Amino acid sequence: MTGPGTCHLVFRLEGVVTRTESGARRVTPGMGELLKELSSDFKMWLFCEGAEEELAPILEGLELERVIPRIRWLFASELFRADMPGKLVRQLVRRTAARREDLLWIDDRPSVTAGVIRAGMNAAVFVDAFRLRRNLALRGLVK
Repeated sequence: MTGPGTCHLVFRLEGVVTRTESGARRVTPGMGELLKELSSDFKMWLFCEGAEEELAPILEGLELERVIPRIRWLFASELFRADMPGKLVRQLVRRTAARREDLLWIDDRPSVTAGVIRAGMNAAVFVDAFRLRRNLALRGLVK
């Protein structure tokens, strides 16, 4: 995997945004700061499993566009669902215009992450912002 400047980070929405007990959505604790930090060195993408018309207003309300431009929001209806990793990886390569080895899929579901790895793309399991930062540091992507 290459480093900052050429590496593209693809986050699955459900790792970046969580639901509160009341059902409201909010940015996962620690992720807002980490995303802001990463945005200066990486092209970041947000993969959303759902329709754009349903999710875009929620994402706008969370102000995610400040760190991941709307043009880099990818919706399952435009690509493929995350449970189809082979097709998903091919579409991500096409959509991002990046080489497969320059993409890092970040997801909170180990089964999807494993599928993406089997499809030939780098991936990291997201547990929380602290562990993600550590994982990125081990890969030499952040200090």
